[in-house]
Amino acid sequence: MCGILAVVNPRYNRTQLNKMLLIMKHRGPDFQGDLLLNSEVYLGHNRLSILDLNPRSNQPFSSNNYHMIYNGEIYNYKELVVEHDLQVETTSDTEVVLKMYQQYGIDCLNYFNGMFSMVIYNEKNGEIFAARDRLGIKPLYYTNTGDEWIFSSEIAPLQKLINSEFDEFGLRQYRKLRMTIKGYTIYKNIKMFPPAHYWLNGKMYKYWDLNIEPKNPPEDDELQSLIIDSVKLRKRSDVPIGSYLSGGLDSTILTYLLKPNDTWTVGFEEENEFVKINSLTKYNKISKISKKKCINAFFLKL
Repeated sequence: MCGILAVVNPRYNRTQLNKMLLIMKHRGPDFQGDLLLNSEVYLGHNRLSILDLNPRSNQPFSSNNYHMIYNGEIYNYKELVVEHDLQVETTSDTEVVLKMYQQYGIDCLNYFNGMFSMVIYNEKNGEIFAARDRLGIKPLYYTNTGDEWIFSSEIAPLQKLINSEFDEFGLRQYRKLRMTIKGYTIYKNIKMFPPAHYWLNGKMYKYWDLNIEPKNPPEDDELQSLIIDSVKLRKRSDVPIGSYLSGGLDSTILTYLLKPNDTWTVGFEEENEFVKINSLTKYNKISKISKKKCINAFFLKL
């Protein structure tokens, strides 16, 4: 989890914008960086270091007149380096994202297996690109006040930069659905960047849609292989790995495959997962070999 803040044609000075970036310090406590380029684009980033802990991978990340801020992880970044013969100087996915954009432009989105929100500025031709992953896993909000565009990982910095009142329609959505949809938030003039879209020089475009045609479910062996491969890609990290146990089968299976350094669960007075965990006395007494057999048996029943 990192925090990004991008402002196109800013009306604010760099000091003011850095204060807004500081609001999201909790998203990335390891490093805070910013750039103000040609008085046209401000890029700010709060980094949580996971891949390549070296300062060379701090953001904003720059290469050959391209500057980028990015929150997320591209799981197949190592494969992309080999498959597309990328010349990289770091071991982070950040550089891979930028090199892929330099090579393929907006079509780079077709190659990414991961979750992300990003903003890239081409200082040479003035092109500004922003994008969000296919399912909207990583958050991104935006506002437009005339010529000025502001993108942020959270709503709070936007509230400080513009005057925004509550949006009654957004509030009704939240009261009824416990969420907002179709780009609405509970504030006027603050929108959610739509999943599977990219923004280029002031216009929004859709780059992917879910194929909802009926399909046959995968065979048991194929499903097991897909899950194992998915976990393997996501465990790439230069820091210790942890897992959150919700008390259900899915998180149990993922944790078993992940074999993390630590596992965690959360308990509340009104809904306590520890009670459920403590009730699994028999399961806790099963040997590790038997537990493995139980997991494999579950895969076969899927």
